[in-house]
Amino acid sequence: MARIRRIDGNYSQKRIGKLAPIHEDGLDFDQAMALARHWFNQPNVLAVASKSYAVGVNAKLKYTKTNERFTVGDAMYGFVEWKRIAAARTYFETTLSLINHHIIPRLGDLPVEELSQSTFTQFCLNVLEASPKRGNGSQGPRTSLENLDHEQLRKRKKTLNTVIGLLKSAIEMSWENGDVESERTWRRLRRVPHADTPRQFFLTRSQAKRLIASCRPDLALLVQAALYTGCRASELTRLKAREVGVHVFGIYVAPIKSYRGRYVVLPKEGMSFFLDQIEGLDDEDYVFRMSSGKIWSGCHKHLFKQAVRRVLIVTEN
Repeated sequence: MARIRRIDGNYSQKRIGKLAPIHEDGLDFDQAMALARHWFNQPNVLAVASKSYAVGVNAKLKYTKTNERFTVGDAMYGFVEWKRIAAARTYFETTLSLINHHIIPRLGDLPVEELSQSTFTQFCLNVLEASPKRGNGSQGPRTSLENLDHEQLRKRKKTLNTVIGLLKSAIEMSWENGDVESERTWRRLRRVPHADTPRQFFLTRSQAKRLIASCRPDLALLVQAALYTGCRASELTRLKAREVGVHVFGIYVAPIKSYRGRYVVLPKEGMSFFLDQIEGLDDEDYVFRMSSGKIWSGCHKHLFKQAVRRVLIVTEN
């Protein structure tokens, strides 16, 4: 299959042939690529196709360092280069994305000495009212604070506090390095209080059973594992058989978001569940796979949402 992303954000695809290992008259990779490029270059396809995106994660600050007055962008430049050395890769990528999206466009060219309280307050308001942007998708319209519900405002305040922390740390580092004269510039950058108090909701055992029963078999195993361990889906989909029952009565979760992995201790019921899943597997086999045999990817998200809707598990605001 050849597929393009259209200008409207949706996709168009075309079947270009059969797969060589399965069919005698099938295409190998190079042949398929040649046919795909031919289809991509047709005028009617080019007319509706969106611009291509760079492959991989952006690893550069979207700012050019100046040699004149020391700006917020200059402070972020030094901060990013230090984090490139000192931080874990995933943390660095997340940090850089927040800086490029929130700080550089709004404050990048502003001299640090001109970062007044009124400018900072307006910056905070702009971040709070800006709609979330995910990946290369287009950003939605701005929403005033009065029209945000409690949960939306909580999430945006949490993001704002993270951004303020990055801004404050970068300017503090610049002050320590002698690029900024007064420490007042970073000391007055205060975080928003009461930003990280998410709504608490715990499933009863009955609700958990109904949720598992509403999932298709392969997803049900992944959901049950999450209920036993509290692990992220991304952690469970990368769990290998050798990491079950290693050193502790539980599982070892390999590091994803930080340098360190961790152990999750399980009750007998949970340990029995995981031991059943690895029966017959080799050490390097993944514990959880889709029914097709493929490794789980982001497709579990919409399947899980459908399962939740089917059992009507809802919470009060």
